[in-house]
Amino acid sequence: MDFTKKEIQSAFWQLLEERPFGKITVKAVVARCGVNRNTFYYHFQDLRDLLRTSVLGWLDELFADGAGAAAVVAALSRRRAAVMHVYRSLPRETFIEELGVWVRYAVARCVGAGEGGLFAEKENRELLLSVCRFALAGFLLDWLEGDMSSDLGKSLSRCAELLKNFSLPPSLPPSLPPDSKARRL
Repeated sequence: MDFTKKEIQSAFWQLLEERPFGKITVKAVVARCGVNRNTFYYHFQDLRDLLRTSVLGWLDELFADGAGAAAVVAALSRRRAAVMHVYRSLPRETFIEELGVWVRYAVARCVGAGEGGLFAEKENRELLLSVCRFALAGFLLDWLEGDMSSDLGKSLSRCAELLKNFSLPPSLPPSLPPDSKARRL
């Protein structure tokens, strides 16, 4: 990665540790790293692009080191102030949109690389990626809502272990008739 781009990202994360995302300006980022605004805009469209690019790059670094779910959660916990500043500062809809991009990328890196078996058919792979993506996004939102206080790494590891042993029965039972008492529950 380009040295200047890396310096801009580093300055951005330093600022995120100190203040909410909404209080960070391009002017503050370039002042922190000692480059001019044009240099910033050469590398990034805006602060949201900087956020997305730096999170995806950070995930790349973690996965390059062979990190699993617990290691990613530990890394997020080390950056707790920055993570909470992003979560609390962005409008909820915008945060969920960004979270979707990050989770989709992370799940594709972890699960999408599988070959053979369940992953052989594209339809199965896409379905599994969607299930994992939505589950992970839900876990993360709950964790953030609780101020990152629960042991998310343990929960994700346990969930992954349960999914390894999960299988559907060979055939599903027929659907219940419309007048069934069970249906009214």
